[in-house]
Amino acid sequence: MQKLLADYDQFEEFLGKILRLLCTILLGTLLVIFVANIILRYFRVSGLAWFEEVVTFCFAWMAFLGTVELWRKNSLFNVDVITHRFKKDGAVAKVIRILIGLICLVFFTITTYYSIGWISRIKSTTPALSLPTSYLYSCIPVSMMLMGVMTIRDLADDLFIKNKGEGGR
Repeated sequence: MQKLLADYDQFEEFLGKILRLLCTILLGTLLVIFVANIILRYFRVSGLAWFEEVVTFCFAWMAFLGTVELWRKNSLFNVDVITHRFKKDGAVAKVIRILIGLICLVFFTITTYYSIGWISRIKSTTPALSLPTSYLYSCIPVSMMLMGVMTIRDLADDLFIKNKGEGGR
């Protein structure tokens, strides 16, 4: 089990680099498009017709992929009133972490399931670029699946590794 978790850690580090790279590219794309649109409007040239669609696509994907990276690093905000009442490495804290992980896993599973069903029924396309709208919304199940896999990893840490302390990473 230790070898499997070590291999997964390497994969997760690689995934983190890819997520950060994608978010950087998406943010750069947003910056270039915003600047280009501002310059074109300043010189009274017509604005970019596809501006809003690309901005929406980039922003949605950047937000959801960024959330996955924050989840991976345990850097998302959380309400830790309950967990701070117990020792970080105590048995009660471990049970609470497991319960919270299970609740999150259920949420990610339900959200993934229903978002895939919803996306599969979308037949519309974007007006300017004629891209399927499902490309935009597919960031939801992708991010939920990735966070679910990471939650399973955290649960495996809590269940199979002794004296882990606060967080596996």
